[in-house]
Amino acid sequence: MTAIIVDAIIMCLLAGSLAYGYRVSRKVQVLMQTLKELEPLVEQFSWAVDKSEQSVNTMRASISDAERVEKTLENARRAPEPQPEPRDKQKGLDMPFLRKRAAEPEFPGVKLVQDKNDLVKRFFELTRDPQKA
Repeated sequence: MTAIIVDAIIMCLLAGSLAYGYRVSRKVQVLMQTLKELEPLVEQFSWAVDKSEQSVNTMRASISDAERVEKTLENARRAPEPQPEPRDKQKGLDMPFLRKRAAEPEFPGVKLVQDKNDLVKRFFELTRDPQKA
């Protein structure tokens, strides 16, 4: 009699384990289906993260390049201008070469504009006060 009771308990526990396993299997199937639906979104997010990381690295490189150029320009401004050698010290050259470009001629009513921002500022200055032209 006890053997039958022990067998019945084992069968009930086994049936419970099978029911629990089936339930977990259904939940895993639902989870996998949801992950398959999210796959394109995850891929797009991953692509966007990669692109933003690349953009940040490009920006950092640009900043370091700009800082290096700025330092070079600052050092060039601080350095004394080299004096051209007298003609007698030049080796067979009839004309001395200038190391620096001649200043751009000034034309009345013409202003040198460095970039787009200066152009836009100059435009609005002229539209506000035509006397400045």
